[in-house]
Amino acid sequence: MDSSDLFVLTSVGSTDPALAIAATRFGARGTLDLEYAEREAFAGALARLTRFARGPFGVKLGSNAVELLPEMLGPDRPSWVILAGGRRNGHGEVAKTLRDAGIEVFAEAVSRAEAEEAVG
Repeated sequence: MDSSDLFVLTSVGSTDPALAIAATRFGARGTLDLEYAEREAFAGALARLTRFARGPFGVKLGSNAVELLPEMLGPDRPSWVILAGGRRNGHGEVAKTLRDAGIEVFAEAVSRAEAEEAVG
């Protein structure tokens, strides 16, 4: 397995990007988990990740995806976004907007129905 096949996510609820930064330096897909982050709390973390990452990085978004979309398209834009499972409203439109901006999109599925919906 190649190290770029490995996703390394930061701790849920934390906006400390240190683990994602370390993962990018290893060649893995370092990902800042923003699923439960407040908009005000993560701006600094995203800037820090952008500054210190050694290569591409990503973020994970949850129900906050629509709210955080402007930041995903800004100067500190990630190379990929993981959209959290759980049938979140607006994720289809968010995924389309991200893809149109050249950002790779992954869908987390927490049930078989969600997996089928994501690929169908």
